Amino acid sequence: KWNKRWTLLIFDIEEKSRIVRDTLRGKLRNIGFGMLQESVWITPLPVGEDVWEFIESIGLKHHVFVMEVLALKLSNPKELASKIWHLDKFEEEYSKLKKEIEVVNQLIKKSNDRYNKREAKSPSIASSIPSSISSKNKIYDHSYRPKNRKKILMKRYLELIISLPPLPRELLPQSFASFTSSIFK
Repeated sequence: KWNKRWTLLIFDIEEKSRIVRDTLRGKLRNIGFGMLQESVWITPLPVGEDVWEFIESIGLKHHVFVMEVLALKLSNPKELASKIWHLDKFEEEYSKLKKEIEVVNQLIKKSNDRYNKREAKSPSIASSIPSSISSKNKIYDHSYRPKNRKKILMKRYLELIISLPPLPRELLPQSFASFTSSIFK
């Protein structure tokens, strides 16, 4: 459960140290910070102490401020998270993916139903082939193409989950409530 605190990091690094500044931004992104403004980064994660240790270890303690704040009067926390981490794009991609998965599941079900109906009427040559052979030769698998498509969609789903920012559930959009639960049946 989120403690309603934000870790805020503000830095002032000169233009001549652009490489250091860009490296810091990359590191902040990697550990879950989002950019509020060019030199102001924020995360709902309780990482203040760890970030400060990192800042000291790379010699930037005179250029960086790390604060833990209880409230931001900028906007609704959910709206702020959506804006900073572009959660609308995740929602859009998830929605598309969910629809594609539903279509593929329907194709697999139809294919299985047709196959089972045909098999019930007159067993095919495929039913007389040992399963050890037929599973290796996908030509006998009546739903091979939809199943391959489903594997591709599963990969996209996992990539989407991995790319989600590490945010507490309270800051995620309502549609994300079931996001991490399996959409593959």
